[in-house]
Amino acid sequence: MRANLCALSSGDGKILDSALLKLALALGSLPSSGYGPSGDDPTNYNSVLSTAEREGFSDDDVAEMIGALRPLALNNACNRQSSAIWAVGKDAPAIALPVLLEVTRIPPDQLDSGTQFQICISLHDCLERLSDASRAEVRDIQRILRSHDPIPFFKSLLSSSDERVPGVAEAAIAEVVRTLVDTSAE
Repeated sequence: MRANLCALSSGDGKILDSALLKLALALGSLPSSGYGPSGDDPTNYNSVLSTAEREGFSDDDVAEMIGALRPLALNNACNRQSSAIWAVGKDAPAIALPVLLEVTRIPPDQLDSGTQFQICISLHDCLERLSDASRAEVRDIQRILRSHDPIPFFKSLLSSSDERVPGVAEAAIAEVVRTLVDTSAE
C-alpha cells in the first residue's frame, strides 16, 4: 500500500487514478467499512488488489491512508478531488465522516458538479452503513454531525443546474436527519 500512498503525489494522471482506485478498494475491503468483498458484491477485489493489498491493515495504516487522501479530498483545485472523496467515503463511518464534513465546509460554488455529486453520495452512503453499527458508534457519529451540520451545504445544492445533484443532495439531507434522530443510540 506504501507505493499507492506515494503515488498520490504523482503528476502522472494514470498512476494517480490507479492509486486512488486501489486505496478506495483497500479501504472498502475492511470489515469496519461495511463494504468488503462478499458473494453479492459486484466488485472483483481480487482482480484489482494484490493479496498484500487485500490483507488486513492496522489502525495506523488506515489512518495513514486517510491522512494521505485528505489533502486531495479538500483541494478543490485538484482534478481528482471527487475520486479522493469517493476513496475516503469507503472507510468506516467514524473515520471517513470528519473528512467528508470538512469537504462540506468548502463553499459549494467552489466545487465542480462532479465533486458536489460525489460528496452527497459519499456522505449518504457513509451514514447509511451505520445500520449495523453499535449504539456507541451511532452516538459518536451523531456527536460529529452536530458539531458540523452539513444540511445547509446540501440544501444549497438543491438548486444545482446539474440534474444529478439535487436528488442526491436531498437523499444526503434525509440520511443526515435519519441519523440525527436515530433513537436506537439512546
